[in-house]
Amino acid sequence: MAKTSIKPYEPFLIDPSAKVFHYGQAIFEGMKAYKDENDDVWLFRPDQNLDRLNKSAVRMAMPEIPEDIFMSGLHQLLDLERNWVKKGLGNTLYIRPFMIAIGSGVIAAPSTQYRFMIILSPAKSYYSGEVKVLIAEHYSHAANGGIGQQKQQEIIPRNFIRQS
Repeated sequence: MAKTSIKPYEPFLIDPSAKVFHYGQAIFEGMKAYKDENDDVWLFRPDQNLDRLNKSAVRMAMPEIPEDIFMSGLHQLLDLERNWVKKGLGNTLYIRPFMIAIGSGVIAAPSTQYRFMIILSPAKSYYSGEVKVLIAEHYSHAANGGIGQQKQQEIIPRNFIRQS
């Protein structure tokens, strides 16, 4: 695996023929960091998020992220950005680890190059008050034999049609 580093958030260049665009090789996770009354920052089960990320990687023919790289990078990043984690009910720092295929070529085969990143964003509770649930009978989030248990590129946009 390539050298790891923490860099400021910024756009990056990517080839228009990158396999992430043409064959959907992209996976992600979502997790949150919390700050308690003692200013300690803590995470809820990051090992299970890594496990699901790696299961998604296997399903998408992508390399798994080694636990030491994931955990040490995550903790270094949180130590660096701990001031973005605010105390108080509903305040969190949203953590989005993800990996995309950056290998180029419009050839139906897995990429040979990938980029793994973690981005952060302050967040509050999604909902306040009553939550309404939509039970869809026409569209399915997860079909038998599908990828519903993985978090990958097509899972979330599939739900946009139900919300519009």
